[in-house]
Amino acid sequence: MVSRIRNFGLNIECNIRSSDSLFSPLDFAESAILKSPPQTPFLLVYNELYREFHASGVSYIRQQLLKKLALESHLNLSWCCKKVYSMINSIADLLLLNQIEILYWAVLLESASMEDRSIKPRLLIIYTAYLAKMSMNDDMEPFEQHLNRLFANFKLSFNNWLLITDCSATASIKEANAKYNSLICSTKKRKSIKDYDEMVDSLLELPGKRQVAASESESEILSVDEIEEELEAFRQDMTEDKSPLFSVL
Repeated sequence: MVSRIRNFGLNIECNIRSSDSLFSPLDFAESAILKSPPQTPFLLVYNELYREFHASGVSYIRQQLLKKLALESHLNLSWCCKKVYSMINSIADLLLLNQIEILYWAVLLESASMEDRSIKPRLLIIYTAYLAKMSMNDDMEPFEQHLNRLFANFKLSFNNWLLITDCSATASIKEANAKYNSLICSTKKRKSIKDYDEMVDSLLELPGKRQVAASESESEILSVDEIEEELEAFRQDMTEDKSPLFSVL
């Protein structure tokens, strides 16, 4: 192409090779570039588990457990109850937690020490939820890879937290039973359930009697960016610790 500007000749040659990228930065959202790596077999497994979990709906009793858990723990987390419920509901959906896993999660949150509660509430919620899921499942790779895709270095930060937390991954059946009674059973209206089999029967849905309710996390979007910032800050705090235990992390 030849243009004349103030009697000067301007020659421009444009050569496009087939190997050149024809995409502009505007063709992809920044979040897609940063948070959508190629699908691995484990991520595909997670996607299928997620689809099946939410396609079948969630039970009424599951949502009641989450609401009672929010009521019980919001003061310890120094958050309003609505905010805690929104957060734990989103995490429960993210990790596909069933009723038994939610009970173990509640036990872990209750056992969190004052030192545990000194970290950001979001981190304590997601760490204890992942620990509850891990204690009830042998195959955590799909969940681990999905969380690492959402939050950079999640597993590293989680392992760092395990080094300092007082929370135990070995919650007993007795503790789960007691937690069920405190969350669901009203001592004024009904007798507490003392038999573990009775508790399990009440938590497991029979196909013909299942009451399906939509998960309520859709109304509140989980703030991935805020959690990722807090995970990174926690990881930095751990690695900057001067003790030999953390200097190798």
